[in-house]
Amino acid sequence: MLKIKRTDLAVIEDIIGITYISPVSGEGRVCLAEEIEVRPEFLETFNKKHVQAYILDQIRFERNNGQKLIPSVIKIPYPKDSVSFWNSVFKIKPTDLNILTENSITVSFF
Repeated sequence: MLKIKRTDLAVIEDIIGITYISPVSGEGRVCLAEEIEVRPEFLETFNKKHVQAYILDQIRFERNNGQKLIPSVIKIPYPKDSVSFWNSVFKIKPTDLNILTENSITVSFF
């Protein structure tokens, strides 16, 4: 499980200029609205998958027998702007996001 403070999500909202929608919220639920592949210029919100992809792009992995090892506490810089956030998000394949949900990880932004 990935743990991110709501205050950090609020800072990212300010940086990229759109609202974060949590998975438990019913807002913004339309076809493809939550998919990571939707181009940023069409998005009115961002979600957990987008944040996970940004984090995954920022992590420097250690490897053990070919497997990526993720520490339980990760320090990640806030995105500089919306362009850098979306560039990081779109570098990551949606199937790669599972690595962050397999472990208990606390993310600290700076």
